[in-house]
Amino acid sequence: MDRVVLIVGQRGLPPLEVPPVWADGGRTIQVDASHRTAPAAVGWVSPDIVLQQVNGDRADDYDTCRAIKAVFDGKLVVVSPSPTDPSREEFKRCGADEVVAASELPNRLEDLVGAGPVFEPIPENGDGVEPSILTAGELALDLSDRCALLSERTIPLSASQFETLWFLARRVGRVVSRDELYRGLLGMEYNGLDRRIDLRISRLRRRLGDVNGSRRMIKSVRHDGYVLATPMLQGQPQG
Repeated sequence: MDRVVLIVGQRGLPPLEVPPVWADGGRTIQVDASHRTAPAAVGWVSPDIVLQQVNGDRADDYDTCRAIKAVFDGKLVVVSPSPTDPSREEFKRCGADEVVAASELPNRLEDLVGAGPVFEPIPENGDGVEPSILTAGELALDLSDRCALLSERTIPLSASQFETLWFLARRVGRVVSRDELYRGLLGMEYNGLDRRIDLRISRLRRRLGDVNGSRRMIKSVRHDGYVLATPMLQGQPQG
């Protein structure tokens, strides 16, 4: 599955120079957006990482940063014109994961895109073999192609959304705690306040059309975590 980078730029600023950094492809999409329109762009593109280009209009830049983070569970990087931007800490308080100077971006992009834990499924079926295909009711997941089908219809998922769904499908019918989700998907401990996994689940539900509370595939378990409730029908080991 290709990694998708969304650049939220501003009118009047030159486009960011983003070199190709993926051996297996990848897409870069650039839009001009404000705090009012950026959330819609994030929802439309469903990126794996967002680069927010800022130009010094701090009030609007902060609002845009907060607006993006309110709907986006992945890595948000603020790209500043200055390598010594005094507003780094304020941007981080608004939700930015990193603040990088535009001049440093070409050399940092590969690390930024690849930053964070690499999703590596762990065999749980007793024989040490991780299935390559999982079927749960009308949901089918192909790990090799990172493809999801629901009722034989392809569901477009970002890399992080697929990884979350696969993580739950490997534990179908069992409540997966937020602690387990944070360790397995983000490589960190859950601090009781962070909402990245909740946002990711919310967006994943929308992608799946999983909006009916009583019949949801991904059910919330109060004060605990989430469970993929659809019975598992089949698992095929990798060849």
